[in-house]
Amino acid sequence: MATPGVVNVDSLIQATEDFANRGGIDPTINMQNDKVYVFHGTADRTVYPGIGEKVVDYYTNYVKPENFLTEMTKTSGHGFPTDGYGVACDTTKSPFINDCGYNGAYEMLNYLYGGNLVRPFGAPGSTTLAGTFYEFDQTQFISGVASSSDLDTIAYAYIPSACVDSGSVCKLHVSLHGCLQGRCKDTFIRDSIIKTFTLQPTDGYGVACDTTKSPFINDCGYNGAYEMLNYLYGGNLVRPFGAPGTTTLAGTFYEFDQTQFISGLASSSDMDTIAYAYIPSACVDSGSVCKLHVSLHGCLQGRKWLDDEYAKMTGYNEVAELNNIIVIYPQATSNFLDSNPNGCWDWWGYLDSLFGTSEY
Repeated sequence: MATPGVVNVDSLIQATEDFANRGGIDPTINMQNDKVYVFHGTADRTVYPGIGEKVVDYYTNYVKPENFLTEMTKTSGHGFPTDGYGVACDTTKSPFINDCGYNGAYEMLNYLYGGNLVRPFGAPGSTTLAGTFYEFDQTQFISGVASSSDLDTIAYAYIPSACVDSGSVCKLHVSLHGCLQGRCKDTFIRDSIIKTFTLQPTDGYGVACDTTKSPFINDCGYNGAYEMLNYLYGGNLVRPFGAPGTTTLAGTFYEFDQTQFISGLASSSDMDTIAYAYIPSACVDSGSVCKLHVSLHGCLQGRKWLDDEYAKMTGYNEVAELNNIIVIYPQATSNFLDSNPNGCWDWWGYLDSLFGTSEY
C-alpha cells in the first residue's frame, strides 16, 4: 500500500477473470453498469494516493468511463472525510474521521443514487434526526461463532422516519467501517486480542501496561512468560524473581544462521537470516533431557526492529534457566511486496492461501 508502482493491475484483472470462470464470483459483465466512487487524500501515508489511481485503472476494465466519480485532490490523511467533524484533514489518527470541509457521505451517496439527493447542512451530529438509530445483535446473520469470522456481536442501523412504515420504499446502503473504527473504537479487539497476542506482558520491564507502542513488551506486573510456560508444562515450574534482564543467567544465549532451516531464500519466506536461542546451563550436555519451546515474536518485534530485545527481555530465558527449557526465537522480517511491512508471521495468508493447512 506504500508502493503503488508494484501493483500490477493486469494480474488483478486476470485473477478476477479466473475466479469468475471457476464460478467463484458472479460474471464480471454484471459490473458494466455499476457506478464507482473513489476518494483518496493526498496526505494519506497509510494507503498511498497512487493506490486510488490503481483502483480506478482496475474498474475501468469493467465499468463504463462515464460511471466514475473520483475525488483525489483533498489534503486528507487516512480517514473518512466530513464537513465539520473529526481530526484535522491532513492527519492520520483515531477516530480516522477527518474534517476536510467535504461531506464524503453525501457526495458518495448522491453520485451512487443518481445525483438528486437532498444535501444536509451542519456538521455530523449537530442536527436532531427524526429517524431511529438502532443497535442490534448481528450474530443472527453470521454462520458459526462471530469471533471466528472477525465480526463483533453488535451492529448498528439508522432507519429514517419516512422508512418506518412497512409499505415504505427506501434505498439501502451498507457502510463498512475502516480498521480501528469498529464498535467502541474496536475496544473488543484491542482489549481482548491485542493484549493477549501482540503485547508481551512482563513483571518489571517494558512500556506502561496500558500502552500500545514499541517494543510491545509491557510492564504489567505479570510474568507472562512464566504463567504461560508453567501452565503448558503442568504447573510445577520454578518461578524466577526480578525483572527480565536483571539476573545473570548461567546458560548461553546464541545468535545463529536460520537459513539452514529455510527452503529457498529467506527473504522469499519473509524470514530473517538470523535467529536466537537460549540453552540453559543444565541442557548443554548432550545427554541432558530438556524441554523445547519455540517463541514467536509479534509484529514489529523481530530483529530488524528490536535487535535481540524480544529474545532477551520478555522473561523467557529466566524461566528457561530455572526449569531446563531450551527456547528458540525464529525471526521474521518485513516484505512490502507481499503486504507484510511489519514483519508479522503469516497468520492471514500473505505468502500462500494454504497458510492454515498442513500443505503450507
